[in-house]
Amino acid sequence: MTINEKTTDLVYAAIDDLNRQRDPSQLIEKSLDTVLTGSSSKLDSLGLVTFIVSVEEKIDEIFNRLITLTNFDFIQNSNDESLTVGSLIGYITKKIDNNDGD
Repeated sequence: MTINEKTTDLVYAAIDDLNRQRDPSQLIEKSLDTVLTGSSSKLDSLGLVTFIVSVEEKIDEIFNRLITLTNFDFIQNSNDESLTVGSLIGYITKKIDNNDGD
């Protein structure tokens, strides 16, 4: 299994964990195009933080790596684009491929 496949699986597992805590009308779709930030997201700020922490924990479990995801440059600086599941997976995969930590 590739790093990208493992990363996709762990992000989808974090979505499953989050969905177990949510109202059925607010479930997060497991899709690369699912928007995680911005006006079209189903996540409020607390939901996003909860999700990100879950993903960080799963990265540590699967890859034995501590990667902080709350410092995404594109979360802070992107006025035009929202963070999607696909861009999150790409970011994580790049960090692991490049052997980057925090």
